[in-house]
Amino acid sequence: MATPLSDLQPAPIRDPAQLEALAEPTRFAIFETLQLGPASIREIAEHLDRPAGSLYRHIALLEALGLVKRVEQVPTERRAAWVYASFEPLPALTYQRGDDDSNRALGKVIDALTQRAAREFTEALLRGDVRTRGPQRNAFASQFQGWLNADELAQVNDLLDQLVELLRAGTRRADTQLVSLATVLRPPRTGSSGDSP
Repeated sequence: MATPLSDLQPAPIRDPAQLEALAEPTRFAIFETLQLGPASIREIAEHLDRPAGSLYRHIALLEALGLVKRVEQVPTERRAAWVYASFEPLPALTYQRGDDDSNRALGKVIDALTQRAAREFTEALLRGDVRTRGPQRNAFASQFQGWLNADELAQVNDLLDQLVELLRAGTRRADTQLVSLATVLRPPRTGSSGDSP
């Protein structure tokens, strides 16, 4: 069984400059793509369905900020190409109580992430290549809220960890499809609960 995410101690991303960089949708998409494994700019471009030339400045900024690294050079028909990777352990967006600059920047990243998820969900619906029911469902959107005690909240977090572990453990094969899961677990607004921290 995979190590729970809570035990992996991912490298925290708290630096406002890093978070601001990830708030830009193209850079976040590159960062997310490299979570699947090392890739050249050409491979990233194919995955994102974008021209490779439009990605170089984004990769350069992510590299300068320490969010991605060059891992090897591979020969191509014209010239050698760099392969980029995410750092291990996988970086994690981290909330830091009292660090308003980082938390505002993190909010921008979460906003970009949820907007991208909504846009890609709509695009998939319009393409018609989705299944919205049954065990092979690959498109689902909803928002739920409920009252949970500490044990139930711990169970929700265990299930979220299991989902992430399942997605990260997957590999590209003929019988697999790429699935993206965007989640936001949030506490209540101030005044919504008698026990707000």
